Amino acid sequence: MPAEVANAVCGPQKPGTQQPASGVSLASLNPCPLNACCNKYGQCGINQDFCTESKSATGAPGTSAPGQNGCISNCGTDVVVGDAPAEYISIGYFEAHNLKRPCLNMKITAMDLTPYTHIHLSFGEVSTSYEVDISPIQDQWELFQQLSGFKKILSLRGWSFSTEPATYSIFREAVQPGNQDTFVANIVYFVTENGLDGIDIDWEYPAAPDIPGIPAGTYRPPLSCSSFGNTVDVKIYCRQRRRYGELPHLHHETAGRDADRQVRLVLRGYSISKMAAAADYIVFMTYDLHGQWDYANQYAVDGCPKGNCLRSQVNITETLQTLAMITKAGVPSNKIAVGVSSYGRSFQINY
Repeated sequence: MPAEVANAVCGPQKPGTQQPASGVSLASLNPCPLNACCNKYGQCGINQDFCTESKSATGAPGTSAPGQNGCISNCGTDVVVGDAPAEYISIGYFEAHNLKRPCLNMKITAMDLTPYTHIHLSFGEVSTSYEVDISPIQDQWELFQQLSGFKKILSLRGWSFSTEPATYSIFREAVQPGNQDTFVANIVYFVTENGLDGIDIDWEYPAAPDIPGIPAGTYRPPLSCSSFGNTVDVKIYCRQRRRYGELPHLHHETAGRDADRQVRLVLRGYSISKMAAAADYIVFMTYDLHGQWDYANQYAVDGCPKGNCLRSQVNITETLQTLAMITKAGVPSNKIAVGVSSYGRSFQINY
């Protein structure tokens, strides 16, 4: 066995690794979460610093050419492309609480619904008794119920709900063993009573360790999409948007900002291949990759340790890296719906 490396998290040099059985490749030991690449230093990631195979002049295992980190397992950054989907879908999101803005208001009945097969109405909330609460969007909800011709999904919010001191604990407590059955039963009841096709749980984010102002999240929350699917034949869409990084649980939404950090800190807590098997579709975000929230974040942009670099909210390189990551992790390409935005992002600049 090669010598241990104190901070290695993958590969045979991870501390405590035992000698494998005869015939087992050392490089296959301690694979990275999500089938991310493991480089020669025992670190996980998804870009060229982790995924490019390289050999030194000697060709010895665990070595690489000068200036390269090498890759020992799950190497490569290609998107895994599968069969075409059985049918094509088009998903729209409607911000029901827009009526509370001073301008740019719109009722859902004014929306051109003809291009869409699915509409997600945002946002309902979850009460402290783990019941669905649509009172913040009651007027739009009543209009939404009158519409037909598409699959209806209610999104339960959201970034502020998941991170503000007054409400961040609700999702966390709802999935605990003592509360999970109640939460599931309440959601299933709401869906069936209101003729919905699904619920989109926008929990941001179960595994995030560093959201300011609240305790660190925990990995592998006990609630899974199958908890709902086994209860009744109803689709529950568990969404992970992104601002600090993410990947999800049942309708899934993911994107590519500071993707290697996602693997290290946030996404590793998700069994995405199992989630994908239970999901009808996964929404892949190609927007909100960067924004004002990047400021002072040393991980937000490669090569910008001060976190003061401007980057567009869209980035084809980061998008392809993350698309490769989730397909390598076991998400079938025919379940991925590419999400695009109809807005831009601004930045505050100090001279």
